[in-house]
Amino acid sequence: ASSQFRGLDWLATIWEALQRRLVIRFRYHAYGDTNPVDQWRFVEPGLLVEHRNRWYLDGYELEKGVRTFGLDRINELTLTTQAIDPVRNSGLNQIDYRAARQHVIGITAPPDAPVERVVLRFAKTQIDYVKSLPLHSSQIILDESPTHLDIALNVILNPELEILILGYGEQVEVLEPMVLREKIARRVKTMCYTYTVSEKQL
Repeated sequence: ASSQFRGLDWLATIWEALQRRLVIRFRYHAYGDTNPVDQWRFVEPGLLVEHRNRWYLDGYELEKGVRTFGLDRINELTLTTQAIDPVRNSGLNQIDYRAARQHVIGITAPPDAPVERVVLRFAKTQIDYVKSLPLHSSQIILDESPTHLDIALNVILNPELEILILGYGEQVEVLEPMVLREKIARRVKTMCYTYTVSEKQL
């Protein structure tokens, strides 16, 4: 559970930095990085986000721009005495981290990713579930019949959205956009191939 999650020890320091509007520094090793550069990151903290029992920090990395960091990948985090840039964080220049996340399911938000209209068709067994617990705040019902429910979402296409869709298995079909429909279809085909090979090995 979340109590066992690595990185929780950093929450208090990050919260203090948010309150005092100070830059933090830390070392960061992303998962899957086979050749991590062990250097200090200097970041203006902006927003703490929790997703599936993991905590993330949206912030402005000096000289690199807006980034998202998983707290479980952070090491040696400390508070500095450097104040966040008042020009970048006020008036028209203020970075609105919450607004930037309003079209995101999960955490991954590729820079400048467009908001897409995603249309999903759910089988009748899922109608009540999808209506009672929307997949996203933008969800609207396009069509409902005894056999299916069509909904539309305005979201950024990211891996978390794909995982959410795949989690419904054969009970959902992507109608729009075509690029997402084709990507899900490729992943399903890959899964079928994986299980076919596994059965042959038994």
